[in-house]
Amino acid sequence: MRRRAIRGVVTGLIAALGLSACGIGIVQPVRPLATTDESRTVVLMGDSIMWQAESAIKAELERAGLHATVHFRAVKGESLLADPARRRVRDAIRETGADIVVMAWTGNDLSSPNAGSDAWHRAWNRELEAVIADVRSLGAEPYVVSPPPFARRTRTNRVSYDAGIVASMTGAGHVSWWRALQAEDCRVWVSDGKGGLTEGTSCFAFDLLYPEDGDVRKVRWNEGAHMQDPWGVWRVARWTASSISREWR
Repeated sequence: MRRRAIRGVVTGLIAALGLSACGIGIVQPVRPLATTDESRTVVLMGDSIMWQAESAIKAELERAGLHATVHFRAVKGESLLADPARRRVRDAIRETGADIVVMAWTGNDLSSPNAGSDAWHRAWNRELEAVIADVRSLGAEPYVVSPPPFARRTRTNRVSYDAGIVASMTGAGHVSWWRALQAEDCRVWVSDGKGGLTEGTSCFAFDLLYPEDGDVRKVRWNEGAHMQDPWGVWRVARWTASSISREWR
């Protein structure tokens, strides 16, 4: 069933992220990957959404014929603003000799009473810029993930939007899991205060239509944050492999 597009401020956000608006979410095309004999060392950093996708990303690189040694370093609940995060990125590169570092943080922060404020977002972006500079200084290529929108934590949506801007400003690679799991319309979900969801302010998809067989498959958990396994996890993994494939050329 077709649904109405949410207008206003959301429209600007959607346009900036390259999203579209109509009915149920439809799988977006991913450019084909070329087989190569070259090998790369890839480190995957971040919080629980990267932790979810790590094994699938490794499998998708293999499926695409991109030879890689992949190191899993994501930690559930990690905050980019916590001191260990930046230090762990540097340590991981030194320990593995990484060529590529893919980083996905969603805005976790249990320590700051101002999480989600403008000042907090500025601090988050400064830290992301510093991590990108660290990765480069150690000889690796940084890739920043824009996480998919979260239903019950709106600051993740701004973190996702800002990740694309920071990547563009710094010249870092960008991997948009938002686009990988985007709804074709601008369906929005926020907590209704009773344990359920109601319409709010973000482009969102729980299900995606796969045109190959006309099937609709679940890609997000009902809590509106993590990816559903296998379809949602596979989708972001394939998008990631496609995005970083240029490092093999």
